[in-house]
Amino acid sequence: CAKNLELIIRAGVGVDNIDVTYATEQGILVANTPKGNATTAAEHTFALLTALMRHVPQACYSLLKEKKWNRKQYVGNELYGKTIGIVGLGNIGTIVARIANGYGMHVVGCDPFVSTEYAKQLSIEKLTFDELIARADIITLHTPLTDQTRYLINENTIERMKPGALIVNCSRGGVVDEKALVLGLQSGRVGGAAIDVFEQEPPPPDHPLLAMDNVIATPHLGASTKEAQEGVSVDACELLIEYEKHQTVSSAINSTIRLNDLSVKQKAFFDLSDRLGKFLGQLMAGVPTCLAIEIHGEALEKHQDALLTQATKSFLGTMVSEEKVNIVNAKLLAQRRNIDLVTSHVASSNGGPYKQLIKLAVTVNGESDREEIIEIAGTVFDPNSLRLIEMNGYDFDVLPEGNMLFVLNSDTPGVVGKIASELGKSKINISRMSVSLCSQEKVALAIYTLDNPVSLELLDTLSGYDEVLLCKTIVI
Repeated sequence: CAKNLELIIRAGVGVDNIDVTYATEQGILVANTPKGNATTAAEHTFALLTALMRHVPQACYSLLKEKKWNRKQYVGNELYGKTIGIVGLGNIGTIVARIANGYGMHVVGCDPFVSTEYAKQLSIEKLTFDELIARADIITLHTPLTDQTRYLINENTIERMKPGALIVNCSRGGVVDEKALVLGLQSGRVGGAAIDVFEQEPPPPDHPLLAMDNVIATPHLGASTKEAQEGVSVDACELLIEYEKHQTVSSAINSTIRLNDLSVKQKAFFDLSDRLGKFLGQLMAGVPTCLAIEIHGEALEKHQDALLTQATKSFLGTMVSEEKVNIVNAKLLAQRRNIDLVTSHVASSNGGPYKQLIKLAVTVNGESDREEIIEIAGTVFDPNSLRLIEMNGYDFDVLPEGNMLFVLNSDTPGVVGKIASELGKSKINISRMSVSLCSQEKVALAIYTLDNPVSLELLDTLSGYDEVLLCKTIVI
């Protein structure tokens, strides 16, 4: 119903209460605030773990409510020297690791998105999930709820755990199969569980986990501190300001572009990628079947997917009017139009004059289903100086901005004069021009930068000259 909605910010970590798939289809950016409550959630993890190891809730109830002095009944265990397995090494998981190291625990962790080297820097031994559950005395969960993590702890994984292992869940209820956990606790395979989240919240009063002596639980208090609530609120406001400035945010769930991670020059290459997409989108004729980006230079290698997304957004924006096209849904819209998206990287410019450049190519089915490839390349001289430098074998030097006239013509005398004369008659000034020649075919390519746009009537006049093979207007 919210037709103008552009951004949804979750003041917290989990976004399982947001239909991210549908938001992406509608071009709506979804973001979370993963750092604002990370410390609070990590501290609560250890509050529960310490309470579980030392039977704090049971002993407290026994003394305060039942007036009993049961010292022998509540003998616990130390954290020191135990192996803690952290599933998910994001913001919260890494803080848990830091606290665990302070307790003198042996810390192992698993996360497909974290390198072994980075884990080692945090004093974490990185393992596979199967290795972790077999070795850990304590398993603590810090993953989002996704199709891949739903019921990560289940009957099968519990059977492969170290006998008597403890489970702490301060992430999302659906990460644990609660029926399997009950069976594991009853059999003794699981020594105890500390739970802050449930599949259904609040859980029904007769939920079996709430009646078990080896379970302690809290009502989803992981982020419930004054400091955390203020933190996520401030983070949400900062994301809104960031979006207003850049039309993207650094913690977007459904976008690969992270402007905060980029240098000033890298941001200029994103601008260039955007302009290359606009250029090709206005130049091509026919049905596009593939859009490919080739990145030259090491500094841009890890951003090739995001650069392609940026180019795809502007490319589709020139031809799609019935839908909103942005960096959120660009790849999805291309997929629906059967446009293949391809990225590749070249370590250097093969000895050419430019150390870093971008090539963008579109494959088009034109007349009589004849396949044609149009490729254009650009580079950044400095953050305020972008250039188009090559197109299908033609070398030139063009600023990709303003009103441009693209002309392919036979290499015969007087063509430039005729075009300039027609532009002059329409009181259109040529501010810059670049002409390149393909000597083998005797065909010249010229790009004129104009002070004013070219009308359709003037375009028809220019296209009518026998020497002109192709004439198009491009606005960037």
